[in-house]
Amino acid sequence: MAILGFELDEIQQLIILMDQQHLKELVLEENGKYIRLRGPNPKPAHVSPAQQIAALPARLQIASADVSLKVPATRVDDANLVSLVSPMVGVFYRSEKPGAPSMVNVGDHVSVEQTVGILEAMKVFSEFKSEHEGVIVKIPVADGRLVHTGDVLMVLRKDQAGS
Repeated sequence: MAILGFELDEIQQLIILMDQQHLKELVLEENGKYIRLRGPNPKPAHVSPAQQIAALPARLQIASADVSLKVPATRVDDANLVSLVSPMVGVFYRSEKPGAPSMVNVGDHVSVEQTVGILEAMKVFSEFKSEHEGVIVKIPVADGRLVHTGDVLMVLRKDQAGS
C-alpha cells in the first residue's frame, strides 16, 4: 500500500529512524516523491510499539495490523543452542532477491561468517552473517518482516568441536 508514493514499510522505517536519532522533523524527496514527517512534542520517556501504532493516523493503523513490529523472543534453554540476533532495525530477508531460494533453512549446517540472510534499512541491504558454526534449528522470523535490534532471527545448535 502506497501513501504519498511511499510504501508503508518505508514510512515505518523513516519513523523508526526519526525516533532513534531523536529527530523532530524529517523531509525526504526522492524520485519526484516528497514526504515531511514531524515528531510529537514533547516526547514521552518511553514509547512502546503498541503506543507507536496508536499514535499513527487511523489509515496507517489499519494497514499496519499485519506488520510484525516485534519478533517474540526465542527462549534458548540448551547450552549448545545459540541465538543469532539482529544488529539493527530493518526488514529481514531469507533470500538474496525475490523469488530466489532461501540462503539457509532449518537443518542446514552453517559456518562462521557465512551469509544467512539480508537486512534492509532505508534501501540499504546488508548481509547478515552467522557468528557461530552449527546447524540451524529454528528460524522464528518470517521472510520480509520488520525486525528490531536484538530480535532473534535464527537459533542454531553449535558444533561441539567449533565455536
